[in-house]
Amino acid sequence: MMPISNQDGYDDSHFDLVYEDIIKPAIEAAGMEPLRADETKNTNLIQLDILKNVIQTPIAICDMSAKNPNVFYELGLRQAFDLPTVLLKDDKTHAPFDINGLRYCTYNHTMKHREVKEAILKLTEMLKDTYEKKDRKDEVNSLIRLLELSSAAKEPTNSMSGKEREEALFHLKLDTIVNNISEMNSRMLKIEDLNTQFVSGIERTNTLKKPVPPPPPQLGAQSGLLAARDRLRAQKAHNIDDDF
Repeated sequence: MMPISNQDGYDDSHFDLVYEDIIKPAIEAAGMEPLRADETKNTNLIQLDILKNVIQTPIAICDMSAKNPNVFYELGLRQAFDLPTVLLKDDKTHAPFDINGLRYCTYNHTMKHREVKEAILKLTEMLKDTYEKKDRKDEVNSLIRLLELSSAAKEPTNSMSGKEREEALFHLKLDTIVNNISEMNSRMLKIEDLNTQFVSGIERTNTLKKPVPPPPPQLGAQSGLLAARDRLRAQKAHNIDDDF
């Protein structure tokens, strides 16, 4: 459970690198099979695949870095069902108040080679330890045990008929498509607005850089210069005549 899209304050595809370079190697080193929800090849809505994996997977890793709301929603489901979960975060993300008392593994957000190797080792050990102790009641893996509830949540039985389920799934897909189109339109409007601002900026720049033509010659000044030249020539000729 982790961000599967670009997050503010992080380079593009940062969390893909976290998964490929830290999380996936640690899971494999622990003798387990890694699976991220967006890697599934089913034709269902990705939201359904994510929630199904969140509830049914034997053990999960939750990367709380960037405090993505979808990730915390998924973590809430794991907590409600009291399922073993390893908490993970980078060194620049503060653990939320409600779960800062639980154990979590930390990695360096710069993803330098040495730090990555250390993070893999720590995460691998924490995975093994958490899974081995998943049935021990003295191990606090979720807030459910701290609240001393009588039992964790259980998966509900599906009381919907096949037709009702198909209709509900159709409406959910339709809502998702409409929301995606609306979001795309919003992004296109922002891009068009930025493009208009950019073109306007270029036009203003070109206007400022346009060469200013020299002012037309002033005839009065020019006539005065010609008259002064003629007087100098006449004076020079007069001086020559005097010499002779």
